[in-house]
Amino acid sequence: MSGRFPWRLAAQLAARDVALRYRGSLGGLAWLVLAPLLLLSIYTLVFAVILQHRWQGVGEGGAGEFALFLFSGMLLHGFLAECLARAPTLVLGNVNFVKKTPFPLEVLGVSQLLVALAHLLPTFGVLLVFVVVQRGLPGWTVLLAPLAVAPLALVALGAIWALAALTVFFRDLAQVIGLVVTALFFLSPILYPIEAAPEAVRPFLYVNPLTLPIETLRGLLFDGTLPAMGSYLAYWGAALACAAAGLGVFRGLRDGFADAL
Repeated sequence: MSGRFPWRLAAQLAARDVALRYRGSLGGLAWLVLAPLLLLSIYTLVFAVILQHRWQGVGEGGAGEFALFLFSGMLLHGFLAECLARAPTLVLGNVNFVKKTPFPLEVLGVSQLLVALAHLLPTFGVLLVFVVVQRGLPGWTVLLAPLAVAPLALVALGAIWALAALTVFFRDLAQVIGLVVTALFFLSPILYPIEAAPEAVRPFLYVNPLTLPIETLRGLLFDGTLPAMGSYLAYWGAALACAAAGLGVFRGLRDGFADAL
């Protein structure tokens, strides 16, 4: 995208979307923090207290140890799920923008990504607070946490563009996305460390776009370790290719939106 991309318009559309989503609710924008706080409390109760799960290799860190590792994976999955789940309605739900010839439709994808990031940030804040309470202050590597999110955001953006465009012509994709989101959850190291998976299965887990970001975030947050540079740079390359491919699909199909709608 060129330097003339309308970032301000994308930010305004994202702010409008967030405001509309919580307008009329008693909690309002406070739900951005309340929702992840309630989720983390539920995870701690169910997995750490009732089922008494522990995360192999991190020691006996008390009832909340497993919940922290679980939640760190869940927040990245939730971010990607937010992007994928809303992508099908991005064009279908904005027919008025499609009819406006000069309107830059690509901005809708960026706007949706910003909405997902707006939900991710307070969720990470809740996680960080509980990490400090449970484990003490994390190392300086926590400042590099955006390194785990940035390439995943590019993957999500490419998927948003591609799905938004394809769903205009193939409406059944909206039904498939829910299955894909569920598969991504179970085929990434959210409920289990990747070392617990059979060696023959691990290569398939690393194809999952969530695996490396989750491993990177946990390393930065819990272990104070940096990601392996080779794998991380390869993921960046794949993420850039995904974003470029998604944009190409969107622009290639854009001229047919008006007729299909």
